[in-house]
Amino acid sequence: MLKRYYYNKEGFSLVEVLVAIVVLAAFVIPTCSSLVMSARMNARAEALMQAQLDVSSAVETLMAEGIPAGTDSTGPEGDYGATAAEDRFPDVVIKLTKAEEDPCYTVTVTSNDELVTVTTTIREEAGT
Repeated sequence: MLKRYYYNKEGFSLVEVLVAIVVLAAFVIPTCSSLVMSARMNARAEALMQAQLDVSSAVETLMAEGIPAGTDSTGPEGDYGATAAEDRFPDVVIKLTKAEEDPCYTVTVTSNDELVTVTTTIREEAGT
C-alpha cells in the first residue's frame, strides 16, 4: 500500500510567503515612487505659483503708483523696494534702469528664489 503524506494545512509555507511579498512589492514600490514624485512636482508648482503672484503684485503696485521722478538709484543692495526702515516688497528684488532724458524706467522684478523674472517699462509719477 502507498504511504500517504499529510501536511499541516493550517498555515503558509515560507516559499508562499516570500512569493507573496515579492508580488506585493512589485506593485507597491512603483506606486510609492510615483506618489513621492507627485508630491515633489506639486511643491515645485506651488513655489512657482507663489513666485508669480509675488512678482505680479510688485509690478502692479509699481505701475499703479509710478516711480518718483528723479529716482536714479535702486536703493541699498540694488533693490528699489528695500529701505533701511522696511522692505516694501520682501519677496522680490526690483532693479531700476533709466536712460537719460527718458520719462520711463526699465524695471526688472525677480522673485527671491529666482524662479520668475519680469521686465517692464514704468513711467515716472506725474506732477513730481
